[in-house]
Amino acid sequence: MSMTGSEHAAPSAIDRIRLDPALRTRDDSGVWAVTIGTIIFALAAIVIAVTNGNERLLHISVAGAGLGACGIVIVVARHRRHNSRPMR
Repeated sequence: MSMTGSEHAAPSAIDRIRLDPALRTRDDSGVWAVTIGTIIFALAAIVIAVTNGNERLLHISVAGAGLGACGIVIVVARHRRHNSRPMR
């Protein structure tokens, strides 16, 4: 069955979450996830450096912490921009 202009598809899960205040109670901006991942990579880099661990793992953990820091900047900016818009 094809969709015509008069038929409407059911709202997606994302649309239902945006429209229902009870479903918008948690923070889905990704700030916490990126921050926790960055902290874990930074702690791993410190532990590997202190214990003179595998140099390859040290490079990976430093890269993960650096990329995570960039990710924090991006998700915080996106979160602030999203929260500054009025709700529809």
